[in-house]
Amino acid sequence: MVVPLLEIKFSKKPIAIIKSGDRQLSFIKINKFDSKYFAVADSGVYELDDEYEYRYKNTSIYLYNYSNCKPLNLSSLAEIDTKLRESGDSELMNYPKLFDEMDETKVKDMELPPDRTKELSPISRRFLLDYSSDDEQAKTNTMVKVHSQKKFLQSTSPHLFGIGYNRSHYAIVQIGYKKLDFVPMIVHDNRAYTKYGVFELQQDNIYLIKKQILSFFILDDKTGTPREAMPGSAQKLMGKMAKKKEWKKMDSFHFPKFSKGNKEELKKNVTLSAEKSLIQYVADSPDVFKTTLKELHSDNHAIETRISDPLTKAIPIVVVMAVLMGFVMLLSNVEPIMDAVAKYMGITPPVIQIIQMSEDEALEAGYDPDLIEGLVSDLDPPPDPTMTVDQAIVLTVPDSIVVESDNTNGARVEWVATAQDELGNPVEVVCDPKSTTIFPIGDRTVTCRATLYDEETGEVIEFVEKMFNVNVWTDAEGTIITDLIPKLPPVP
Repeated sequence: MVVPLLEIKFSKKPIAIIKSGDRQLSFIKINKFDSKYFAVADSGVYELDDEYEYRYKNTSIYLYNYSNCKPLNLSSLAEIDTKLRESGDSELMNYPKLFDEMDETKVKDMELPPDRTKELSPISRRFLLDYSSDDEQAKTNTMVKVHSQKKFLQSTSPHLFGIGYNRSHYAIVQIGYKKLDFVPMIVHDNRAYTKYGVFELQQDNIYLIKKQILSFFILDDKTGTPREAMPGSAQKLMGKMAKKKEWKKMDSFHFPKFSKGNKEELKKNVTLSAEKSLIQYVADSPDVFKTTLKELHSDNHAIETRISDPLTKAIPIVVVMAVLMGFVMLLSNVEPIMDAVAKYMGITPPVIQIIQMSEDEALEAGYDPDLIEGLVSDLDPPPDPTMTVDQAIVLTVPDSIVVESDNTNGARVEWVATAQDELGNPVEVVCDPKSTTIFPIGDRTVTCRATLYDEETGEVIEFVEKMFNVNVWTDAEGTIITDLIPKLPPVP
């Protein structure tokens, strides 16, 4: 595989260059999801930030270190590396993080190296802040969506194919503000010869794509017109000198005429190995985020499977029970349904009123007493509203209840009956008919009984019964039940 210049040049999507732990570079075509993330199948989840976007031709380029999901800034990395080399420190101390985790008074007593971040430019300090912080809200939104996805990652970003036959090494040169160029590079000892001049090559800052060497250089990072390459004739001359191995003469190309006569210092290549010097500033590893998404998706899939299996087996039973319940509900509502149909058809159902009469009253009205059930004999004494075995139980019932019905079928009547023993303890009360019963139009007697049982034997110790009258009436006209009883023939 070689540097995929053709794919990068004509790519309609951004390109990510990711450095792995063995200094190998991967070129990735970014498939963005959730506005600011992309994922690599063999790597992790990375974050996009246009603050650190570079351009090659019309293609966006982002640089990443495998150990961090945040894009890199070449100028900041170069400044941090230079500062650490000059001071002899191996890494930058993240003092804000240290103060948060430890008592500030104890930190002051420790022998710590000076805070080198104060010596950096504002751009580099801002880069450190961005490099170490995560957008937790965006990550939470991504994790919430993972349950409704078919895969734990919405999409992955593939590697570029690397079409081409270029065999030389390549330099990625920043020639202006966020402007990159990919150019062939001739390497000899600690020198890199390119069409933008000669650069100093530090061996620990070179990277590979297979066996092809790549290095990053900053020729100019200022705003304005980007640097131009040397003329074609000069480039051809450099190639001829390289073939003749005239390396010392080629050093003069680092301040040629195209540099507008300004002698410049030999530029050094830039390190991407930010995990070494910025280990305390590393945000969450991309592998951690990727693993979290995978676990959430796996757990959700497992839960759905456990729930769906019993439901699949229970579907026939649920269907049968639903049909049976529907049939029972239909039967229980036949009477109201028929009443509604009759009302719609204009048919008024008859109203049956129950009256009470004695044998003599029945004979006077012209009815045969033998055909009427439940006649009250004149000799029968009126019922005693209170039948008491022992007055230790106090039973309280309503005196009488009168209810007006808004229909001809009757009304639901509710009441409260209570009882207690001589110690004030509650005693169970049973009424016939019970409260909330639908009473027909007319009068009806309710009998309530409070019974006290022996807790050990269950035998009745004492009881109290009381009765009260319930009257349900309506203004609707109806048929009296006596009109339906056959009458005796008239007495001659």
